[in-house]
Amino acid sequence: LQTLMNLPNVGEIRGAGLIAGIQLVSDKHSKENFDASLKIPLKISTMAREKGVIVRPLPTVGTLAVSPPLIITKSEIDTLVQTLTDSISAVTK
Repeated sequence: LQTLMNLPNVGEIRGAGLIAGIQLVSDKHSKENFDASLKIPLKISTMAREKGVIVRPLPTVGTLAVSPPLIITKSEIDTLVQTLTDSISAVTK
């Protein structure tokens, strides 16, 4: 997931093992959150779900929760990361 840090609207990625939180920010340098009324985490999670990847939006903290199954394969991880990259980029542009 660390490759997501290259996106301009990902402020931080934190977690342990396969559980992670991806903080979404309107400004990477100040780490300012998006206006909650924009529902950015929900929009990203909806777009990802349409592409077959389930993540949970945590709108009160502007974060996406990622907790894939323990049996996830390398190929599925690649799909997860690419789908999140595409969805975050599309929604935040």
